[in-house]
Amino acid sequence: MRKKTWNVLAVVFLLLAGVCVALFVRNAVHRSETSKQGQEDLASSSDSSVDEVDSSAEEVIEENVVEEEVSEAEPEEPYVSPIDFAALQEANPDIFGWLEIPGMDLSEPLLNRAGDNEYYLTRDSDGADSNAGSLFVEDYNSLDFSDPVTVIYGHNMRSGAMFGFLQERFSDSTFFQENRTFTIYLPEAEYEYTVFAAVPYSNEHLLYYHDFTQFSELEAFIEDVYATRSLIANVDTSITIEEGDRIVILSTCLGGDNTQRYLVMGVYKSLETETDETQAENSLN
Repeated sequence: MRKKTWNVLAVVFLLLAGVCVALFVRNAVHRSETSKQGQEDLASSSDSSVDEVDSSAEEVIEENVVEEEVSEAEPEEPYVSPIDFAALQEANPDIFGWLEIPGMDLSEPLLNRAGDNEYYLTRDSDGADSNAGSLFVEDYNSLDFSDPVTVIYGHNMRSGAMFGFLQERFSDSTFFQENRTFTIYLPEAEYEYTVFAAVPYSNEHLLYYHDFTQFSELEAFIEDVYATRSLIANVDTSITIEEGDRIVILSTCLGGDNTQRYLVMGVYKSLETETDETQAENSLN
């Protein structure tokens, strides 16, 4: 009986030992897998941190390169006018600009007498009496040519002085096609204008009767100019006037008709409007 009891106990002991071994093995495997997963997560986190550090380092390098390029860029040199305005204004402070029309060999100072728009009708650039007068701008305009439309007046002299050859030259279609620019010089800048119209027009005071700060009114005026029908009119309708453009009108008496004037019109396109037009052309292409 005692022997049988010991046999039973031995079997039970062996079963319990087997269960304990199985549990031990299972826990060991679980710990191994957990440790492996932790190492993988740590490695992944380390790689991610390295990538972030590399990315940050690249951004810092790029920023430093940009800063170096900016610092290495040479400062823009100040504009130096080819016209000696200091000497001119010492002789006559009313001289504020200079007009040059290469095709006419015209190179003359521009004047303005504040408060007296008729002063330079009968005076030269030295202020001396002269039937030819001077080229001048009235008080309706600012003197930096920033207005939408600036008008320069000059007599149509038979001698050819001032705007004496303006109508004769620009009414010729060949001359008009081959001489399409004039330049305005100021002490601090210069502007080249592209001629787009040369027409006889009403002798109304343009700046008095038109508010060209309203682009709709400027558009209507340009349409009227483009619609001019005359043997002495030349226009280039391919030039579109955009808001922001600046126009200069050279105005003189029309030969043989005192009810009209002869206008030569040029446009200066700012960088912004030139960029907009280029982008529009590219989108069409």
